[in-house]
Amino acid sequence: MILLLVNLLNYMDRYTIVGVMDHLKVHFDMTDSETGMLQTVFISSYMVFAPLFGYLGDRYNRKLLMITGICVWISAVFMSSWCTQNHFILFLVCRGIVGIGEASYSTLAPTIISDLFHGGQRSRVLMLFYFAIPFGSGLGFIAGSRIALITGSWQWG
Repeated sequence: MILLLVNLLNYMDRYTIVGVMDHLKVHFDMTDSETGMLQTVFISSYMVFAPLFGYLGDRYNRKLLMITGICVWISAVFMSSWCTQNHFILFLVCRGIVGIGEASYSTLAPTIISDLFHGGQRSRVLMLFYFAIPFGSGLGFIAGSRIALITGSWQWG
């Protein structure tokens, strides 16, 4: 159940940025190219590090690697929310680090589920785990845009 909830938060985080993009464009005075860089940096770091975590997960403690990745992800999300207007590059770096943290989780969590469950039970648990992708994506977009609308900002404070 914990892995399902973390996966839900993973995809909520991934798509929240789309829901607050208008606020980000104003905050950082971004061009369209810079706006595209936010997802490009995230996806690029994710693509590079996902195979690395797969390799490491076959050789080292998966749970420890995944927990470390989650801590990196949460720290980068928290740091990015405090980036001021003149620190767009720092915000990009944080998005790249978020991609690294999310790559660890997305790569290792299904293997941990496969270790814990067998047969039809494994299929049902993986179904629920992967159901968090569309549900979390939609929820992230909705929650991000609504919270930004209510608070008038994309940031915590």
